[in-house]
Amino acid sequence: MGLVLYLGFIGLVPASVAFLVEPKARFGWIRPILSILVLLFGIVFITHKEPYTWGSYFAKAAASRAERTGYLNRTREVIDFCRGNIPQGAVVLTDEWSGMVLTMVHDCHIVAPKRGGNGIVDWRQRREDVRIMLALETPWETRRALLRKYDVQYFFPAGSPAEWVQGHLKAYPTNRRFPLYTLDTGQ
Repeated sequence: MGLVLYLGFIGLVPASVAFLVEPKARFGWIRPILSILVLLFGIVFITHKEPYTWGSYFAKAAASRAERTGYLNRTREVIDFCRGNIPQGAVVLTDEWSGMVLTMVHDCHIVAPKRGGNGIVDWRQRREDVRIMLALETPWETRRALLRKYDVQYFFPAGSPAEWVQGHLKAYPTNRRFPLYTLDTGQ
């Protein structure tokens, strides 16, 4: 009901006041100015939940340049890293959230996305297979069969345990910030 009340306030109150005041005024400029002022007043004081409030937007705008552009700079680092280390079209095993970022910034594939799996018939099975491949307790033979099934060549362990890769690598990561393992599945 709050949204209807706010929309009613923004739409009806300034128009009503303007129609009452304007006939007594000499010029016809009161209605548009009053409507704009009340509209702006209403927009500023509409309440939303964090982080989508005017206060949070103003605080972000007042932050230092480094804070405002930090996410953009980190994204650029990921793009540069992917371009230099992951061939286009390669399949990368990673958790669902990191996979979404990787596919947004580089032309690579992941086994299963967290969202946007439209058209992937076995999407639920793929998500389950990712869970199995990332689990520490999964035996190597089971994991290797799944890695081969999806033609996975790389492992990006963002937040996932990486101990299982020992003894199954073609190359070790050279970048400490973005560890990328080149897997040896014996293919």
